[in-house]
Amino acid sequence: MIIMRVVAALSFGALVFLFIRHKEKYKLLINPIFWLLASWGFCLLLYLFSGIEYKYGLDIDAAFYVVGFLGLFTLGYYGGVLKFFLKLVARKNLRKYTQQKTNETKMELPGENYKKIKMVPLSIISIVSAILYATHVLLENNIAFGSTRNLELNWIDTFLLVLSCSSLVVWLYELAYSILTNKRLKIHAIMSAVAFNIPGLLASGRDALIIFGISTVIVSVYCGKLYRRNKNEKSKTYGTVKKYGLCFLVLGLAYLIFLAGARYHEGSVSSIELFSERGYCTFPPYLVWMFENLGGVGKMIVNFVFYYSSQFSKFNLVFANYAGPYMMGLYEFHYVSRLLPSDWGMSYTEVSKELARMLSNIGAGGIRSSWGTVLEYLIYDFSRIGGLVISYVAGRLVGIVTRFSEGKSDPMYVVVRAMLCVGCYITVAFSPVFDYFFIFPVAWLGIILIGRKIIYKRSKKCD
Repeated sequence: MIIMRVVAALSFGALVFLFIRHKEKYKLLINPIFWLLASWGFCLLLYLFSGIEYKYGLDIDAAFYVVGFLGLFTLGYYGGVLKFFLKLVARKNLRKYTQQKTNETKMELPGENYKKIKMVPLSIISIVSAILYATHVLLENNIAFGSTRNLELNWIDTFLLVLSCSSLVVWLYELAYSILTNKRLKIHAIMSAVAFNIPGLLASGRDALIIFGISTVIVSVYCGKLYRRNKNEKSKTYGTVKKYGLCFLVLGLAYLIFLAGARYHEGSVSSIELFSERGYCTFPPYLVWMFENLGGVGKMIVNFVFYYSSQFSKFNLVFANYAGPYMMGLYEFHYVSRLLPSDWGMSYTEVSKELARMLSNIGAGGIRSSWGTVLEYLIYDFSRIGGLVISYVAGRLVGIVTRFSEGKSDPMYVVVRAMLCVGCYITVAFSPVFDYFFIFPVAWLGIILIGRKIIYKRSKKCD
């Protein structure tokens, strides 16, 4: 454990050092590998240095698997092992690679001839869908704000959720366009931002808020810096977004504090014991004191530290003990497996049943089994070896999409890259493909880009 702590501290310190030394830090905000390493590095530090002692700790084999995942994804992102090392060793290739990256600084802003995508119709659909979804869910569920987690949903609710999630794409696109052109942000964009967060608030969830917040920060800061670099002046829209962004940050923190207070109001001692039983762990005195004496703030901090450090304890159990069934992608694509006949044995619930049985057999039945790192999802679907193969393929795919999007003046491609960064960030908590609030907006991104390309080709043929 001591060696693991030293290696983790040095690695994260090196990452911080490189960030400080980087001349154009705003570029790192749009780099998926930065978000991948930052999120995993930070959570590993929480696990190793928070003082929480877990009965089922991360052993050396599982730790090497985590490193293997990060390494293979990174190598895949940069084009494979051979290309990666050629870019680092060969001067000629390194200069060529550097030139490719600097092309991004020469990215032109949307000009007068740029045909802006008309987002108003989609915005109206998403806002109306969010309102209908909220109305129906409120009528069908006895919701206690802050503590209700499981909602009874039918296919109509799911369909409305799919439509409402397009609001994130509308918001991010309008945000990027307004900052890059220094134009006022439209009212339908702001309403879309609100609409995206409504379903998550009803379920007392944090994933929608996290995805919204990180993607908004990436798009606004990157576009603001890019505008200043091209125009040698500040974007007034970016200044306005920063000012109101601070208000959103305060509201977001207030919501998280309320959430923590609402969930753990029954008594601090019993709640700490609940955490200990759920994670098979003991808390250090300073976290117990914060939970007991700092109200909602203390509960939020303890919940945050526990949530993002306990992931590795549970992953270690899955890594060492899970031996099937393997769902070949249908666990992560649970919205597809739900539609399959139950006698096929391909429902994602098959994994949940086996996981509960496995944890019970090893005496860890009390561990919360609904969330985990993306590595758990990959093992459930493809086994340990298959999970590493998919990690490399995923990194390759993310790298291809990133390089295709670089240097383009279309704000939509800034949104694409921002969502890739968000996807890499949340892998430490859950699979991006599994979560509605990530995969549905990504699907809408694909639909919009493909639809626009088809329309463009048809218009050229008519000309």
